[in-house]
Amino acid sequence: MALDNSTTIATIVKNQEDASKYFLKKASRYARRHLNIKRIIIYDDHSEDQTIETIMATMATLKDPKIVFLTNDKQENQKQQIKSILAQTHTQNIIFIEPELHTYLRNLRMQIQYLSKVEAVFPNRLNPKSMIIWKDHRQKEEVKKENYKMIGHLISFFKDPTNPNKAFKTKMLREIVYKPSTRKEIWAGILREAKHHKTTQPDVEANYLKNYRYDF
Repeated sequence: MALDNSTTIATIVKNQEDASKYFLKKASRYARRHLNIKRIIIYDDHSEDQTIETIMATMATLKDPKIVFLTNDKQENQKQQIKSILAQTHTQNIIFIEPELHTYLRNLRMQIQYLSKVEAVFPNRLNPKSMIIWKDHRQKEEVKKENYKMIGHLISFFKDPTNPNKAFKTKMLREIVYKPSTRKEIWAGILREAKHHKTTQPDVEANYLKNYRYDF
């Protein structure tokens, strides 16, 4: 029986015209080369600039049926945002990524491979050898303090809990999000519950990717 590695890529934007356009172009190109990427979801968090118009214009240019655009006429909390995204997700896996694509799309290949063995993948940006563009201008200790403030005791378990790039088995994420006990501070709740599931936190991806020929 063939392994189901069908995957949705999702991102959330707010007042990010340029990043939205960049994300859609790169994600669409990546999906054309990787047939297991079945859906690309971009969720607009009630932007007040030209982000919505930019997204619609880019979609019209790309004509990619895999792209799904979600928006609301009012701002929603994170829990509702993720519920809206999950309602449009019918794949085995879902990967959240920042619209600026500080995380190389080629890294998703490794995350999908991990998801064949675990239920969640939480990459660590703070490792100096991580294959990402993101470089925080602050010292690592300041970033760690911010993480601790947001996530509390979970920082002792997760190395980089505020990283937007997180990968999940869709079933596992859906179970957590729809638990009555899960609060509106959804990411903290997801991380708290993820401690009880099979997870991995890859630090360095260079060895896995050294023979990977696409460069986005």
